Amino acid sequence: MSDDLSKKNRWIGIIAIPILIACGFAVWKYYQSLPSNKILILVADFEGPDPQNYRVTETIVEQLRGATKEYNDVKVQALGEPITAQEDNDVARARGKDKKASIVLWGWYEKAFVTLHFEVLQKPKNLQLYKEKQTLNLALTQLDNFEIQARLSDDMTYLTLLTIGLARYKANDYDGAIALFTDALNQHPVPTNMINPGAIYFYRGFAYLTKGDFDNAITDYNEVIKIKPDLAEAYNNHGLAYLNKKEYISAIADFNQAIQLKPDYAIAYVNRGLTYHYKGDQNLAIADHNQAIKLEPNLADAYYNRGLAYHYKGDYKSAIIDYNKAIEFKPDYAKAY
Repeated sequence: MSDDLSKKNRWIGIIAIPILIACGFAVWKYYQSLPSNKILILVADFEGPDPQNYRVTETIVEQLRGATKEYNDVKVQALGEPITAQEDNDVARARGKDKKASIVLWGWYEKAFVTLHFEVLQKPKNLQLYKEKQTLNLALTQLDNFEIQARLSDDMTYLTLLTIGLARYKANDYDGAIALFTDALNQHPVPTNMINPGAIYFYRGFAYLTKGDFDNAITDYNEVIKIKPDLAEAYNNHGLAYLNKKEYISAIADFNQAIQLKPDYAIAYVNRGLTYHYKGDQNLAIADHNQAIKLEPNLADAYYNRGLAYHYKGDYKSAIIDYNKAIEFKPDYAKAY
């Protein structure tokens, strides 16, 4: 066959991982509808004692503006009024909608604690937060020396860059996504009480993988596996990077691990079967695609790849049957034709 590995089935089975909880909605069309294509981050006034001295609102606004200044479509704006503890998320969302904002930050502070809300009006599909609010206990001295202000600014900058990066990622702007994810990773510390730190490496790894930068993809998936060693999808995508580098033994080891962690993972069987096909072991390739089809009978890629294995074995009748099935389930599947 003339198709090379970098063009053929490169991305079979790259999955958006459920690292956290499923709680997302499509966002990019909303962002594109904003005036001048701007992504507006709205920061409400933080209510609390002596606001002119503690400068909680100003510190967050200043850091967000500094972190996003190179992105021409991102604007940070102070709301100029508080959203109080007596009000709720609906009020924050209404204020944000009125201003055509994408993200609203709001909260308040007292001498014993500070509460901050990170409200995304339309979430990118893959933005999965543990929660959208954090409450920190603090000593008054932490406000006096600006420790809390700096931490809140870092946390909100991280989440903001991650959110915008996921919008880029959703729009297939992988260079833009990588830049934003990298900027987010430069924020310390990661707000681990709100987001799993492995998520950003997973999505940046996916962006690298899609761009064909397999070494950086492997590096990022190494980090994901370190943070969450039981995540089958991380091993699957790690294996895809090795598959595209033609390092078949390493790829098979990753797909084995993915299948061990998730025995009903049809896509991992497809990818391992494709690796066996490239290694020249068509019988093992067929066996893996048989299992994938057993698990997901409508999986067009499994039929197509099994057809390739039959084709290489010279069993053209079986190959044609499989190509026909691939077309049946995916009528626009040009390679199957």
